[in-house]
Amino acid sequence: MVKYLFLSLFGLFFTLIGPALGAEWTALPSGLSYRDDVVGPGAEVVSGALVTVHYRGTFPDGRLFDASHAGDRPPFRFVEETTYLLPGWTEGVKGMRVGGKRTLNLPPALAYGAVGVKGVIPGGAVLLYEVEVVSVEPPPAAPPASN
Repeated sequence: MVKYLFLSLFGLFFTLIGPALGAEWTALPSGLSYRDDVVGPGAEVVSGALVTVHYRGTFPDGRLFDASHAGDRPPFRFVEETTYLLPGWTEGVKGMRVGGKRTLNLPPALAYGAVGVKGVIPGGAVLLYEVEVVSVEPPPAAPPASN
């Protein structure tokens, strides 16, 4: 328990102090922080878009807990703001572009909270995700209004 408290505090420290150390982190009012490692040239992730990404999830100490590249898994696909995702993911991928890579720093409240995921993610864990946008399909057009 003490170990995970330390890791959570380390993640919080990095989120708050990272910008002062020269890292280009953006901190949002929700508690999410992110760093654009590569700004992509392609289509932008917007609400309702079908988004395909590769990702790698780690704890602040670097231990891997999940990755889309694991085994024969295909890239992860979701509809932005309509598919159930961690709140930090929904907020963190918005505005990314195809070809872009972003590191998300999710505080527990925007990840799995105090409960965690039994046997995988302890309660109160800060999570880091490296996300790469592979494709973005625009949201379907709204049907024309009938008179």
